Amino acid sequence: MKVLLIYEPYSKPWCLRRVTQYLDTCGIRYTITKHWGLRSLLDIEDSDHEILRKLIENIECISRIYVIDKVLESRDLNTLLDFAFSLVKDKFYGKELYIDVRRWDKSYPFRSVDIARELARKILSHGIAIPNPKLRKYSVLIGIEKDFVVIGYTLEEFTKEKRFIPIDIVQSVVCIVEEPQTTYEIMDLIQFSRSVRVELRFINPSRQALFHALRSLGVDRIEDIKDSRISIHSIDTVFNDLDSVVVLSPYSRYNEDDLIKFLIEKRALSDKFKIGLVVGNEFRDVSPALREKADIVVRLGPMSSMPMRSVVALAYALGIVLATLSGYIE
Repeated sequence: MKVLLIYEPYSKPWCLRRVTQYLDTCGIRYTITKHWGLRSLLDIEDSDHEILRKLIENIECISRIYVIDKVLESRDLNTLLDFAFSLVKDKFYGKELYIDVRRWDKSYPFRSVDIARELARKILSHGIAIPNPKLRKYSVLIGIEKDFVVIGYTLEEFTKEKRFIPIDIVQSVVCIVEEPQTTYEIMDLIQFSRSVRVELRFINPSRQALFHALRSLGVDRIEDIKDSRISIHSIDTVFNDLDSVVVLSPYSRYNEDDLIKFLIEKRALSDKFKIGLVVGNEFRDVSPALREKADIVVRLGPMSSMPMRSVVALAYALGIVLATLSGYIE
């Protein structure tokens, strides 16, 4: 049985070694046909799929395993489409499947999306299966290297399940900072917002600090920041579209446990609501005017005379909020 192993990005130097050690321990003979760092092509004498299930279960650094049906020397588009079509007909007749095209050789003249589209048309025209870009229970692979093409398939059990925070959950949370005062504070908050893709609202930021922060980021206006959801508000407008407001402050009798309970109650009432997380700036706590608008005021971490920086407090709280709203914390 010929298999293609795909590794997690962090494991480049050593994942193949773990695989071979495991196969040696199990007494399974194998040959390494090709190794590229983050993927390996192996011939395994055992043709039982159970060994693949054991590999994906026991070797953490394996991301996905493909069973290879054909290795083609020809990279002619019609040839690889014909073989992929034949595999679908033999293995997945009447099934919904995902078409996975990997153009590892970027010089190949056809784009991955175009190849996938052509195969989907061919499959649909013959009515042998239903291409589905969202369902990955069954997947057919076309992998294009410089010297050959691999045609194969994978099943759901040969793919590492990865849990993540849905983007609609991220978009239901707004981070709000009251009167940020320093250039570095504003820069940190902007970069945090961009990296996590969470909306950020400033209430009356220091104009000078904002000017220098924007210049450091190479833009003149906050609207020019690429891939961002950042805006400036007054106290009167900042909460207009929010359903709930959580203020983060070192002065509160409620803690993370109370925040989780609050979020679970909100989630039980509606699966769609928008929540604001409010912090003060690097020098001052949240003002009384904002605290009065909060549904709950929460203290983060143990008692301390040193309050968290605004970006740290938001990152800390956001981790709790996103995990709870996604159902990972009960």
